[in-house]
Amino acid sequence: MHHVPVTCRAAIGTILVLCLLGMTAARPNAVPVKLPSPAVTASAPCGALAGTAQHVRSVVLIMMENHATPVLRSMPYLHATAARCARAAGYYAVSHPSLPNYIALTSGRIPSGIRGRDCEPGGGCLSRDPSIFGQTRGSWRVWAQSMTRRCQRQTIGRYATRHTAAPYYTRIRAQCRGRQIPLGGPRHGLLAMLTADRLPAFSLVVPNVRDDQHDGCVPCGDRFAQTWIGRIVHSAAYGRGDVAVFVTWDEDDYSAGNHVPLVVVSPYTTPGVVARGRFTHYDLLRTIERTLGYAPLGAARTRSDGLARQLGLTS
Repeated sequence: MHHVPVTCRAAIGTILVLCLLGMTAARPNAVPVKLPSPAVTASAPCGALAGTAQHVRSVVLIMMENHATPVLRSMPYLHATAARCARAAGYYAVSHPSLPNYIALTSGRIPSGIRGRDCEPGGGCLSRDPSIFGQTRGSWRVWAQSMTRRCQRQTIGRYATRHTAAPYYTRIRAQCRGRQIPLGGPRHGLLAMLTADRLPAFSLVVPNVRDDQHDGCVPCGDRFAQTWIGRIVHSAAYGRGDVAVFVTWDEDDYSAGNHVPLVVVSPYTTPGVVARGRFTHYDLLRTIERTLGYAPLGAARTRSDGLARQLGLTS
């Protein structure tokens, strides 16, 4: 039996591929030859679509608490993720204590009744400003760990209302009960929505006061990040290039001028990027809004697109 040499077989294969491509170009109605995109894996979650126009449909913001930038060195998973994906070197919270930062991050403005305060929603401790929740026209969720009922407005146990932002906005009051959901809910929790491929446009993921490091458990925060970033990265939506993930801290522990970490995970982000410049929560709000196609709100209007551009999320 006559055997075709390996080199000949390789050449024949190359010729066939070139012929197929030529036939496709010559026939406008032909089904195009689709080459596979680089795979997203746990060890390489970023960069598969770097350099291409982003088509993010869902942004997930995971919040941690009360630690300055050096905390990343004590978080093996998130530290490694920052190296595989991206981080911002000069990122700062805008206030103390917690609540004003959550409001700044979601609206671009801190009302006078909230400035400098941690308070339960009601009376003067409310915001009447527009927010990113409203910009989504209902396509938002706050997934809160240890929350015992939807849109819970009272801090109980390890659940802290001040870390959830949405109950403070009067403009979305009617939406809150349907959209601020217990994180682990079997039908409407975050894992259920990832599995069903039904992520909303904007998701705020709120760990409880142990897992967000508020009570000092740094390894707890790292495990939380590993669990949820891992689930998001392995979702169908992330694999399609529809999702970008941000992890940041509300404020520091008064030790570093409010210099806090920001870690970014997206298929469009070149692995190992360190965003240079001074950025704040207002820059992050602008980046999220620009990524989703919304007009910047409040102080985000006066920021540049420098952060988004370095992360590959805008041209």
